[in-house]
Amino acid sequence: MKGNVICKISIDVLMGIVIICLMGRHLWGEAVHQRLGIFLAAILIAHNFQHLRWYRNLAKGRYSAQRIIALAVTALSLAALVALVFSGLAMSNAFGPLGGWGLSILARKLHILGAYWGFPLISLHLGSNWNAFICLASKRLGHPKRPKAFQIATFVSSLAVSAYGIHVFLKRDFISYMFLKSDFVFFDFGEPKLNFILEYLSIMILCVFIAHYGSKIMIKVSRKKGKGDGEAVTDGADRPRRMAALSGP
Repeated sequence: MKGNVICKISIDVLMGIVIICLMGRHLWGEAVHQRLGIFLAAILIAHNFQHLRWYRNLAKGRYSAQRIIALAVTALSLAALVALVFSGLAMSNAFGPLGGWGLSILARKLHILGAYWGFPLISLHLGSNWNAFICLASKRLGHPKRPKAFQIATFVSSLAVSAYGIHVFLKRDFISYMFLKSDFVFFDFGEPKLNFILEYLSIMILCVFIAHYGSKIMIKVSRKKGKGDGEAVTDGADRPRRMAALSGP
């Protein structure tokens, strides 16, 4: 596994950590929240810069169902993050006071949309690259071929956590915020930080589970139909990957 792939994976993991922390503004305080937002913007720029090759390959190859879904998730994730960053800057008066322009309410709504759509979308995006994480971890541990028992245990445990993630998703009222049924986000300022992190991590694992195993099912269905999933391209790994159908930037 080449160093640039490790760097890409590290940035993806870092982005996931920062996103979770940003969702807990009430736990860290406004100053930390704003600094994390700026850090997220820097990560976003670095992440896209590393994947310039992916953008150049957009017009190449066949657009299978997998690739179309991956592209949609990637585009929506990027849109959500951009909305999140710019609305956050607007609310922090980085562009000057908004009150006179009547844009403060719009910025707040855009920030809620960016956060509560961005979190699951970014998690789905991470899940689409999960096979690269697994391959890297397996090689680092000296076990390129994972035992069947390990794969089963991993599936069962991730399924259990994902089931809890559904419960947390509903408990945290994600759907209401995703569709702007409320103009304000209600926080529990007294909840333990560890509890918050674990609950949001369960939602992230749920999305990773959906993307990772969903992609596997689509590949199997595609192979059975004899269509394959597109041309093989390399993304910096030591072996070709299939069309980067679920990778994206």
